[in-house]
Amino acid sequence: MNNNYKIIKENKNTRDIKKWALNLTIENMKQYNSTSLYKYTKNKSISNKKSEFIICYFLNKKVGFCMIRKENRLIFIYEIHVTFEHRSKGVGTLLLDFCKKYYLNQKKYENLVLFVLKNNYKAISFYEKSNFLIDKSYDDSILHYCYKFNLNNKF
Repeated sequence: MNNNYKIIKENKNTRDIKKWALNLTIENMKQYNSTSLYKYTKNKSISNKKSEFIICYFLNKKVGFCMIRKENRLIFIYEIHVTFEHRSKGVGTLLLDFCKKYYLNQKKYENLVLFVLKNNYKAISFYEKSNFLIDKSYDDSILHYCYKFNLNNKF
């Protein structure tokens, strides 16, 4: 892994960060959904005041992000995206590992939870390699799988 990558949990969710995150999300997901309704719902989600951003920088340029929200003892990962040029370089792993360590140390959260489209095979493989387990108690058999990472387990 290149030492020029840096992960920062942003304390201020600026308009610039939200706009960049929305554009990257839409670009990365256009093969799955490119409707105006999708763009609208993603914009609402990213603009949510409860959304927190963890950004990966490469030489001070944003190249990936993870958007989370806290609910009770759970951390929901709503989005995780990496720019095309920085895929398969460990950026996604850096972002997930940062989340695991950061929230593990806070000791008040039980799980990282995320949902993934059933036909997003690359993402499914990535989450499984990152020790996320499918949660079979969640049943949305049409579109998504639910994956969890137990923060009580050491990794």
